[in-house]
Amino acid sequence: MSPLNIESARVVAISDDALWVDTIQRSTCNACSQRAGCGQYALNKLHPQRPTHLKIPFNGVFKHDFATGDFVKIGVPHGLVLKSALVVYILPLMAMLAGAMVADRLFGTDLAAGLGGLLGLVFGFFAVRMYSNRAAKHADSQPVLVSADTEKNCYIPTNIVELSN
Repeated sequence: MSPLNIESARVVAISDDALWVDTIQRSTCNACSQRAGCGQYALNKLHPQRPTHLKIPFNGVFKHDFATGDFVKIGVPHGLVLKSALVVYILPLMAMLAGAMVADRLFGTDLAAGLGGLLGLVFGFFAVRMYSNRAAKHADSQPVLVSADTEKNCYIPTNIVELSN
């Protein structure tokens, strides 16, 4: 197994086969001294932290070992983060450029190139969606439960989620 990025999370719900945890997306803005001229810092002030609900399979642990509100450590493989970012950001862009170039070569007009680029972009988003659906079914691309978390001071709690059956 590859090295993991470890993150703290809070259990917000427990289903029959998995824990639902809530993580906080942290920004790197607190580490930078250039806050005054940074657009990312300004955007983070509007929406400083967003909760992210993840489903973590039980893989060898028992449901009754956890309660709603417990803190856990989850891990995501290092390579998965980079690979997913490349797919989500680069694939639609490359598909748009390819669509525009192909349409320009075939038809030779700016309108065709624009429509080809739009069609390529839509195809790129569709490809990202297919990749996401396929990755969701593979255990290697899922976050894993690492351990119970005893350091609760770095987490900002959010609301408990009710699962509908």
